Amino acid sequence: MKALIWDMDGVIVDSERAYEERDRQWFARKGIQVDLKALRQLMGCTNDLYWQRIAQWNPQQDMAQVRREYLDDCRAHPIDYAALFRPAVRDLLQSCRQQGILSALASSSTMETIRQVLTACGLDQAFDLVVSGAQLPASKPDPAIFTLCARKLNVAAEECTVIEDSCNGVMAGKRAGMRVIGLRDPLLDQDLSEADRVIEDLRQLQIRQKELIVLPLQEVLSCG
Repeated sequence: MKALIWDMDGVIVDSERAYEERDRQWFARKGIQVDLKALRQLMGCTNDLYWQRIAQWNPQQDMAQVRREYLDDCRAHPIDYAALFRPAVRDLLQSCRQQGILSALASSSTMETIRQVLTACGLDQAFDLVVSGAQLPASKPDPAIFTLCARKLNVAAEECTVIEDSCNGVMAGKRAGMRVIGLRDPLLDQDLSEADRVIEDLRQLQIRQKELIVLPLQEVLSCG
């Protein structure tokens, strides 16, 4: 393995459920019709696809105005990303650096949100490359974001491993020709069956001699 490519939301920070609860409350206050279970199928996609679906459910609404109000509210009441940070991320990033493995962040979030997360979690300088899917013409499950990472890192796709928590992200990584580790959250009902391996906890991952090793969950839990 020459490069480890990370998704952000749901992997580096356990944010997906926090987003869903925030959205549930905000849309209810505004009288906007949403199907949160259906929106879970867009996990890993860009915000544009998310809002396109909401617009279909609310044809009578000025969705551009609704979206502006939503973003203003998000900026006024930011998520506490530091509290949602997964500490195992730092250990893996350190192992990558020690063993000469490149680290990239490939998130469908906007660069504004990515920077907020990285700053809150003290990871501003942790990645060799940061890519926002919001800047690309195609969203996950299209492989464009991962293909771009490999090209910018000058690494072959088969030498890259992706860590993803969504069905769309897993499909994108596999379509890019990369090994994919799926991180399961049983509450979010994501189909990770296309992943090469599925884990329950990032602590199951270790890097030994430049290879990513998956430990049994019970071994990790027994070590505390």
